[in-house]
Amino acid sequence: FRSDTHACTLGLIRVFGTVGGVAFSKAALRLTGLDVGVPRLPQVPADPDQVAAIAATLVAAGVLA
Repeated sequence: FRSDTHACTLGLIRVFGTVGGVAFSKAALRLTGLDVGVPRLPQVPADPDQVAAIAATLVAAGVLA
């Protein structure tokens, strides 16, 4: 276990809590190239600002280039 690994995921945890689990997960998967569609109601997809925040945290965590 490396403590810096945990530290780089804190941003993802914060955005996950802000956006919500289903919207975050589906947006993150789409950003990595996996088309998973949109959430079913009553869940709603992440808005463009949330997707940008997810993308930025994925880049900071080293998941996206």
